[in-house]
Amino acid sequence: MGTLRTLLAVSVLITHSSPIFGVTLLGGDTAVTCFYVISGFLITLILHEKYQDLKAFYINRGLRIYVPYWTALVLSVILFLLIRSPSHDPDLQYARAFDAGDLLLLLWATISNLTLVGIDLIRYVVIEPTQSIVFPSFVHGVAGNGHNVLFVPQAWTLAIELQFYLVAPFLVRLRVSVLAVLTVVLLALQITITGRMHAEGLVFDNTAIFVLDLVYFLFGALAYHGYRTWRAAGIRESRKRWISGIMLIVGIVMVFAGAGVLRTLPNDDYNYFYLGMAVVLPFAFYLTKDSKWDSRVGDYSYLIYVFHFGVSALLVAVGITLSSLGLWVLIVTVAISTVFLRYVDAPLQRVRRRIAARSPKPELTVA
Repeated sequence: MGTLRTLLAVSVLITHSSPIFGVTLLGGDTAVTCFYVISGFLITLILHEKYQDLKAFYINRGLRIYVPYWTALVLSVILFLLIRSPSHDPDLQYARAFDAGDLLLLLWATISNLTLVGIDLIRYVVIEPTQSIVFPSFVHGVAGNGHNVLFVPQAWTLAIELQFYLVAPFLVRLRVSVLAVLTVVLLALQITITGRMHAEGLVFDNTAIFVLDLVYFLFGALAYHGYRTWRAAGIRESRKRWISGIMLIVGIVMVFAGAGVLRTLPNDDYNYFYLGMAVVLPFAFYLTKDSKWDSRVGDYSYLIYVFHFGVSALLVAVGITLSSLGLWVLIVTVAISTVFLRYVDAPLQRVRRRIAARSPKPELTVA
């Protein structure tokens, strides 16, 4: 499943740069929502099968999220202090807020950049020319531009992930039937609120509202229970792998061709796409769970996600043309990620494995 995750990360990279050889993959927000589904699957799996000690779970998740993020943050701060980006200038936003004496904006931006706390809400902040804050932006019928104060602006999704981690240990204890009912209730709530906002003509995007995104995490959680059923199914192993291979190909085709299909559908119908991704996951994981190659490809997914934006800004500043920007951003980002994997992530993984090893393994329960 690592290949799927990395393709989704490349989808976000392309959104922030340009198509690679004419290929666009999914749009950035769609790819992010698919990440929420995959997160629900993987977090439910490790809480059922790897961690009984929640302290170990939270420490390892924190290391997983924050070490790459803080690395990207330090590199991005240095980068934006050295270059002038025509599309993103967080250092200038800080300077203007300081000159205007806007302590609220300075405090919010600093806390968000350093801790990820509240970084998701920045998406709904409007910074006026006078540096005054308007929040929430959609109530005023305008798109938020608060991301301009973020050095790693795509990291707003990480705050959603952290909130998933906080509630996941409680959700995985629920019976599958209760989990399914909760999913339906939250889906109905999301569709109702989003539809009402659009009917009122408001500029509203639910991708950065935790309660409305939780349904996608639950899609993934339910997919994990589907995986357990598929794993225990009394079907010949060769046939299981053959069927799983077909479903993995379906998932890859969804990433490559999904954008064209989604453009023909109303916004509410995107949920069918995310549900389809959830259906693919049990089979994709079953086929690839023991694949070292797929695991190594998957190691790049999060790193591509957190590093690519700064790389894109740098390459634009040095004059890389839009037609080849996406390809060069991918090449340079993969190179930086490779260095990080060898010199930072490798020792970090050893620490995380020791922490996980000290946590007693939970006993699998019947769903």
